[in-house]
Amino acid sequence: MNPGVVETEFAVRLTNSKEGVNPYADKPCIKAQDISQIVINILQMPAHVEINDVLIRPTFQVQ
Repeated sequence: MNPGVVETEFAVRLTNSKEGVNPYADKPCIKAQDISQIVINILQMPAHVEINDVLIRPTFQVQ
């Protein structure tokens, strides 16, 4: 899986934000719950379905 930008606390730590401000909070980023829902959907596929790759991208891409 390649989820692109996912809104987590990592962004706050990466930017050393003392206020705890997430620099992506105002962007339409993928949330951790989105990824977990995709994993659940994959695990619920019938046995005759094989998934080899999953590419997940937010509508917003960091330049």
